Amino acid sequence: MSTTALMPPPSAYGPRRDEIFDITMGNSEQPLGALHHVQDGPTECSEFSFDRRWLGRNLLFSPSPDLRCHPHGQWRTRPLGQGSPFFAALADTQPDGFAHALLERALGEATLTTHPLAGLEPRALVSLCATHDLCRLGALRIRPRNPALTVSGRRFDLPFTADLDTMARAAAAFERGEADERQTRLLLFSATALGGSRPKVCFVQSAEKQDGGTLAVARLPSVADRYPVAKAEMLLGQLAREVGIRVVDMALKNLCNATVLITQRLDRDMDGGRKPYLSARSLLLAEEGEEPDWLDLLAVMRTCSKVFGADARQLWLRLVFMRLINARVSLGKFGFVYRSFARWELAPATALRPAMEPECQPAQSHIPGPGLRWDVDQLLRQSVAFGIPQNEARTLLKRMVEVIGRWKVKAEQYPVRMTSTDVASLEAVLDNPQLRQAREMVGGRRA
Repeated sequence: MSTTALMPPPSAYGPRRDEIFDITMGNSEQPLGALHHVQDGPTECSEFSFDRRWLGRNLLFSPSPDLRCHPHGQWRTRPLGQGSPFFAALADTQPDGFAHALLERALGEATLTTHPLAGLEPRALVSLCATHDLCRLGALRIRPRNPALTVSGRRFDLPFTADLDTMARAAAAFERGEADERQTRLLLFSATALGGSRPKVCFVQSAEKQDGGTLAVARLPSVADRYPVAKAEMLLGQLAREVGIRVVDMALKNLCNATVLITQRLDRDMDGGRKPYLSARSLLLAEEGEEPDWLDLLAVMRTCSKVFGADARQLWLRLVFMRLINARVSLGKFGFVYRSFARWELAPATALRPAMEPECQPAQSHIPGPGLRWDVDQLLRQSVAFGIPQNEARTLLKRMVEVIGRWKVKAEQYPVRMTSTDVASLEAVLDNPQLRQAREMVGGRRA
């Protein structure tokens, strides 16, 4: 993401709107700094200034790679009318996918005319303010100084485990364009914190604790599903863990008319504490439309990972596994959580599922840098860059092929318990060209 430090926003024309936010960190709300958002005609930008109390910390770190730790204001302008006007870590908290569609339909089209953010421009400002504070991704907390932009952040606004049936029906009604005002409001409170194309809600998981439970994610079915996605993600998460991939804790829950997958939050610890979070795109400071090479990501990880060797190995394992199960591979599938001493760690894998339609592969280029669309053969040849010797990489690949090859047996066992119809719906996509190619490679029939 391109930023210009210590520079005021460019001159513009038209009506101007200024909003100021106090930005804090974690459950204790340590003062981090102040965010000044400016909409001046066609120009949209923001300024961030660190709080001197944050700069005086013994264990000082910047929560965003495009912010330097000094007391002066730092500006960012929205690039070419696309992307976010906010710095990387703040941009990561803005909804996308299903959550973005929900915001646009409910507030952009002013479906909920009584909502404080209904019809408000600019849209980036709405997406920053609309997320329930308790659900917001990462450790950053955003407090508008303008009371008109404040959305309730009370814990009892969130659904509990007993409410998941209601939330699943609300998400399905929204996808069909039939959600009423009550269902839309329920989703706005709990479904706008996390990205991704599929419907999901944050909820308070019942537990025998004084705080009433911990925050978890319910990954809901979609009306467009062509196979049991929740069971598939549970199955593939188990297979991934078997080949050494770190995966979030997950469990299946049967509702009245659906099965949902319950997963832990990547950005919360066991006691509910918040962890600073950065997407892989933000770590690379890549704008929308830019697709850096995996080697670019490795180079950045080398400078900021707490344990680079372990993270690089995990990245390679996940890339290979995702190719073998025909999953979509993109920067959005990878994130990092803060550890200590200005160092980060690759977050555990989540949402491992096959794409039912084959991914369009571009023609192979002879230009150096294969980009994000590396196939298994390329990943095997580049394994040394990830700290994995060629012989070991081939052994790891063989192990993956064997484990994935037993998926039908695993699918019929507890806790997945797929039916024969479920298994048949996945068979074609899991027996894909990448897996067949890998099977030939480790079987010695391919050089």
